[in-house]
Amino acid sequence: MGEGEITDVVADAGPIIHLYEIRCLSLLGIFERVLLPDAVLHEVCTPGRVPNEVIASVTQLSRTSTSISVVESYAKSQGIDHLQAGELACFALCEERGIRTLLTDDLAARDAAARLGITAVGSVGIIARAYRSGLTDLSTAEQSLRALQSVSTLFVTPELVETAVRALRTTR
Repeated sequence: MGEGEITDVVADAGPIIHLYEIRCLSLLGIFERVLLPDAVLHEVCTPGRVPNEVIASVTQLSRTSTSISVVESYAKSQGIDHLQAGELACFALCEERGIRTLLTDDLAARDAAARLGITAVGSVGIIARAYRSGLTDLSTAEQSLRALQSVSTLFVTPELVETAVRALRTTR
């Protein structure tokens, strides 16, 4: 993800869940607005994940409805109908609104995003960008990256975390 300012993004469930698990939802403050399709909101707010009141307290998060028929038609036309409902709604919303950045930790969604010319940014990238933008300091960013691996349900290898930490130490 480049250093230019990105105002609106669409979010899949993964980064919202994983950032919540490490108590870092505030890092979404690097974006002006994070659009959440209804299907993603449903997945995020499943019991045991992220409480509704937490989602409601994050001012950048904006619930967005997308027609199921529009989503299905778009998915079929782009050959991505193998993805889950939330991811499909994200891609349809990106297309509908002309948004070129998708927050996702899902490998299949990242692959589809690359094919569709959409920039995929995961939880690691959000933390790195928050540090580079001055929203968080180096120590907190490093702790957050390590927490992704040790606390969250995201599968992240220790090698990836250490690579990201080294990259943080050489940028800003």
